[in-house]
Amino acid sequence: MANFLEAIENYFRPVDERFTRCFEVEDISIASITALKRLWYLSYAPLLCSVYFVTIMIVEASAEFVGSAGLCLLSAIIMRQTSAHPKGRSFGHVGHMRLALTLFLGLTTAKGFAILYSTYDTCKMADEALGELECSALRWCTSCVIAIFGYILYVGMLVMSRLSDEYLILHCRSSVSRRTSKIISRTTSKGDECV
Repeated sequence: MANFLEAIENYFRPVDERFTRCFEVEDISIASITALKRLWYLSYAPLLCSVYFVTIMIVEASAEFVGSAGLCLLSAIIMRQTSAHPKGRSFGHVGHMRLALTLFLGLTTAKGFAILYSTYDTCKMADEALGELECSALRWCTSCVIAIFGYILYVGMLVMSRLSDEYLILHCRSSVSRRTSKIISRTTSKGDECV
């Protein structure tokens, strides 16, 4: 499935060496290496949120949070792949994953507002409640977990953004140094011809 999606995305966004080049660990700064390691640890938080949502679905005997649990798992996978695989040290991958986390944050925000509104509505007007919902501390707790998950996504986006900026700077430096070495080699070869 992942290869199929990547093929579609690469069709509309042709692969270019500048975006897919993976930097060596020695090339990136200590701060970025630390950020990659911490991104691995951050990936445990969405896993815990996913376990919470699955538990709530079992307790309430409903499938209301399947999407939230799925987004939690996907964001944990994104964070782990970025921190552990060499492609996590490429400008294109990190930028793509940052946009995926942005999409997940938008979906999580919408879900958060929906559950907050329905819980508030149920607790304020119990006789006009939406369907089978009950005013319970569990619903309020679930709203808080969705908010926490949204914040985790935001922090993940910050890390991806920082890594993306660093990889862009590294790419610019290597591009400038390659061009400079070409100019120097041309200049020295022309100087040799003149002698």
